[in-house]
Amino acid sequence: EASAAIADTTPPSTPGGLAGTVNGSSVALSWTASTDNVGVVRYNVHRSTTSGFTPSAANRIAQPTGTSYTDAGLAVGTYFYKVTAEDAAGNLSAPSAQASATIPDTTVPSTPTNLNATGGAGQAALTWTAATDNVGVVRYNLHRSTTSGFTPSTANRIAQPTGTSYTDTGLAAGTFFYKVTAEDAAGNVSTPSAQ
Repeated sequence: EASAAIADTTPPSTPGGLAGTVNGSSVALSWTASTDNVGVVRYNVHRSTTSGFTPSAANRIAQPTGTSYTDAGLAVGTYFYKVTAEDAAGNLSAPSAQASATIPDTTVPSTPTNLNATGGAGQAALTWTAATDNVGVVRYNLHRSTTSGFTPSTANRIAQPTGTSYTDTGLAAGTFFYKVTAEDAAGNVSTPSAQ
């Protein structure tokens, strides 16, 4: 009696229909199942921040046995995904078509603090403490009114400096009130400072 083992060298078919749905800071991925002459044992999920990337062990983030995976705890940005199927013999399918998902920035900056106005001849020198943001503050919105307790709006915005100081010039005699808000690149605006 003689026996011979024939190795499985047939890779699974390519996973199809890869799609990602964003929910907060997570991306829920799903795809259609691959087929194999013996059987698919797992999928390899790969992620990159570069479009057109090549799947590798370095960018593999999960090996689910089913046809879905949730990539959680992501920072703001755009992510690209590909999936391969793997059988028990370690044969890998070709990678799926790429899917992408963008985690939006919905976090408002912190409120600027310590707004200080120093009056002078026809001008007011303003300074404040910088706000913080999960991505970054790109500018401040400085608002002025002749009424105390006013509500900041585009109508009373006088400047959008990128730093934490501004000199308001050409002022007539009188009392002016100021508030400042911080804004990030996504257009999220902080609550206004104390006046």
